[in-house]
Amino acid sequence: MENMPFKCPKCGNWHTPIPMPEDTMCRSCAEGRHAVNAKTGLYDCHWGHMTSTPSEIRMATFHAFLQSVQGKAQGAVSIIEKATSEEAVGGALSEVETLLAQVERDMAEIPTILRWAGVKEMPGRRDADAEDRFKSIEAIEALAKNRRRPQSDVDVLHRSVRTCTMLADEIPTLVSGVRMSVSHVRRAAESWRAPEPIYSQNPAAVKAREARNKKRELVGAK
Repeated sequence: MENMPFKCPKCGNWHTPIPMPEDTMCRSCAEGRHAVNAKTGLYDCHWGHMTSTPSEIRMATFHAFLQSVQGKAQGAVSIIEKATSEEAVGGALSEVETLLAQVERDMAEIPTILRWAGVKEMPGRRDADAEDRFKSIEAIEALAKNRRRPQSDVDVLHRSVRTCTMLADEIPTLVSGVRMSVSHVRRAAESWRAPEPIYSQNPAAVKAREARNKKRELVGAK
């Protein structure tokens, strides 16, 4: 997804890519006016990015979490296949079952996230009543029409709703993949058997074992 919100590894802030006109570039980059980080010697350019909304951050975080859970579930199958004890098998299975339970809980939050994607928290109103503190996209559009809020507030909320909806549409497929991977882990755990003991390769022990096996064969032949 091209407009996937992301956390910048340089500044630590969340940003959402937005479409930019073709054949354009960051003016600060072109003129070399970006401030350079004193520690890393790098500059942080966010041309074509806008600050992510809380809903965009939550959706992107859940999206990444689902991918990580599927990766851990796939790794758990390998761990179980190589396990030498029942405790190791149980530990690998327990971890993915716990992650799946977290996925199911987070799934229940998706409608709430989408509902808040089109809501703006008004600056300086943290101690105000909910009606004054939080404004729906329709309320912000009315304020912008009367020039009491900038049009950019409206644009951000529309982008937030659009981005979150697109991410939400991908969630069922990702969750289905997670559940399938966890099912593979369960089957691997059910079919696991303790490895056979490794016999000593000492020549004398091998010779004695072969003699015992030969004696059993002779007795059986009688």
